[in-house]
Parts: sequence; structure tokens; C-alpha cells
Amino acid sequence: MLTALSLGLMCVSSCIGGEPRGIGPESLEWRAASVGEVPAEQISEAERKALMAKAKAITANDLPGLLERAEKGDVEAQVLVGLAYQRGQGATKDGAKAMDWFEKAAAQGHPTALTGMGVLHMTGDGVAKDPALAISLFRKAAEQQYSSAEVYLGWAYCTGDGATRDAGAAMEWLTKGAKQGNAFAQNRLGWAYVKGDCTTKNEPAGLEWFRKAAEQGDAEGLRNVGVSYNLGRGVARDQSEAMRWYEKAAEAGDATSQYNVGYAYHKGVGVKKDQNLAEKWFAKASEQGDGQATYYLGLMQWDSEGPGFGAQGAMETLAKAAAQGNPPAAYALGEIHGGFFTTLRARIQRHPAKACMWFEISSKLEETSNWNQHFSEAADGLRRDLKEKIAKTEKKLKPEEKVSCHEDVEQWLKGHPLPTS
Repeated sequence: MLTALSLGLMCVSSCIGGEPRGIGPESLEWRAASVGEVPAEQISEAERKALMAKAKAITANDLPGLLERAEKGDVEAQVLVGLAYQRGQGATKDGAKAMDWFEKAAAQGHPTALTGMGVLHMTGDGVAKDPALAISLFRKAAEQQYSSAEVYLGWAYCTGDGATRDAGAAMEWLTKGAKQGNAFAQNRLGWAYVKGDCTTKNEPAGLEWFRKAAEQGDAEGLRNVGVSYNLGRGVARDQSEAMRWYEKAAEAGDATSQYNVGYAYHKGVGVKKDQNLAEKWFAKASEQGDGQATYYLGLMQWDSEGPGFGAQGAMETLAKAAAQGNPPAAYALGEIHGGFFTTLRARIQRHPAKACMWFEISSKLEETSNWNQHFSEAADGLRRDLKEKIAKTEKKLKPEEKVSCHEDVEQWLKGHPLPTS
């Protein structure tokens, strides 16, 4: 039986956060100057939510019509096209193209476009990374009482990302956005209270803001309420209640919660064990690119005796998880090929060079992915085991097999770029 590393529920907060295209100094100066010159268009919170709903529903079939309207100067269409390229919703993700359309809409004073430009410059997604310019764009939109810009600006002051840390300004802007009913702002304000980074730590207050986001059906808010019950933050710890909220978030499409629910059913945490439900929720999270969920699917396949499963299918699933950036999956493949375990149902011929390859890939993934931030205790164990397994495996390799191992690692990395965060 493959033994999973000790991995618990992944209860973490979301964080706000390409090759930059060439933007010369003159262009940057023009943008910085023009931010204060464009006409200001104020839209209500209801209008913002309606616009975001339209953006979320964009399909590839909608894009030609939107582009036609955008070319004619329709500001809403320009914003929607920019969002489509920024998010990869109905279009191939392209930060540079998103910026082009946001600029056109921003020239007409649309606060969503100004905010979108700010996000692109804050992250360096397809454009030059320029936090200072991002802050000026957020501020321009925030001054139009645009709630999303208010939260980006507040979070920047809270974290010091792109701005000098200013707790007072942080809470002022975060609260403004949250009070308008922006679920994104409510979640950020909730985390500000929970972490105590830019205000006095107050977990009950944080939970109340999470609840306000959850009441809108917001997936992150639903998950954050679940996290609160799971860890006893601002409320008595209650695994069953945590599970209830995680299931709501999972139904709303939150991949992290889908993994959490799958794990709970797999291990019987707060609910009765149910491997069918575990597989269902792991599969949903896996479809969204959650490598940890895919890893567990591989382990379950390995141990299953049902039709359609077995060693080969499990190894393919583990390889998929590794491609999604999951270090334990690559480690498990190293163990399989290294012959470090056997089962009565499936005996795999040892292949030291392949074991070497997967152990090294696991090491690379552990160093570069954010998996170790979510599962810090498991990461410590993985690093210790990897060091031992790599040493044992290399002793068994012939010189030509060592060369083959390193070449195979390089080839795999070419096809599966390492995560950047």
C-alpha cells in the first residue's frame, strides 16, 4: 500500500497578489500623468456586481461580438474584453492584450479598467511590474468609490506591497470596500482582523466579516467560515460545523474546499468515512488543477481493486499530480520505481534511473512550489525522506544511468515549467 505523507486539511487564506512587454519610460510617464486627467465615471456596487457576473459568463463565442463593440468605443465591452484576457475567461490569458483594452476603457474613466490596470502592474502580468503605478491607479478608482480598488489599496497599505505600510489607511480603505458589500473586501478585512497585521487582532470580528461574504454565496467567504470552525478562530472549534461550511464552499466551486471535503471523507474528519464521496470531491478539485487532490486520487487508485484501476492507472494519475506541481506525487513515483514497497496486487519492476528522475523532480517541486507553505509539517518529512532516498538510489545507478536520470529530469522540466510562486 502506498502510504500518504501526513497531510491535513489545507486551511489557508487566499492572497492578493509573464514576460513583460516593452514599455518605455515615456509611455510610463504618460500613463502616470494621465491617470489624474481622465474623466471619472462612478458606478454603483450593484452595477459592479452585474458587470463581474457578465465577465464570469463570457465564452469564446461571445468574444467576437464583444470585440466588435469594443472597437466602436463601447466602454463596457472594452472592460469585458480586458477582463476576458486578464482572466483567460472566453479568451487565451494575455496580460498585454488585457492592458490594451483596459487603457481604452480607462481613458473614458471606467474604474474597473483602472483597477484592472493596477492589478496587472502590481503582478507584472504581461506588462512592466510597477507597484507605485499600480497604487496610483487603485487610488484613482478608489476615489470614485469603486469597492474593488478600495480593497486593493487597503491591502497594499496593510501588507506594504507597493506602498508604505499604514495601518490606519489600510483599515479605512478595507472597511469602505467591505461596507459597500464587496465580498472580496469583506474577506480581506476579515483576514486583517484574524492575522492582526494592520489592526488589533480580533478573530470574532474577522469571522463576522467572513460570514457577511458567505451570506452572499461567496466561495472564499464560505471556506473562511469553515476554516474558522476548523481551527477554532473566533468561535468554538467544531469539525462537523467546519465540514458543513466546507461543503457549501465546495458546491460553490472552491477547489481548496473540494479538496478539504474529499480529505474529510477520506479520513473521517468531522464526518463518517466515505471513499466514494472522497473520490468525487478529489476529482472535482483535480479538474481545477489541485495537485494535492490528484495525488490522493492516485493513492486511492493504487489501493483500489475495482475495475479500471490498478498500478498503471494510479501511476498515470500520480504523474498528472506531479505535472500540477505536487511534490509528494513525484516522490511516490520515485518509491514505486525504486522498489521501496510492494503490494500483493501489483509488483512493478524496479527501474533505478526512473526512481532517480522522480525523486529529483520531487525535490525541484518542493523547492519552487507553494505546496510546502500549505503543508509545512509534511514538507519537513518529505525533505528528510528525499535526501535519504536520493542517496540510496544513486548508489544503485551505473554511470550511464545517472546521465539518463539527469537528462530525463531536464526533459520533463522543459515540458512542465516549475511554479513561480
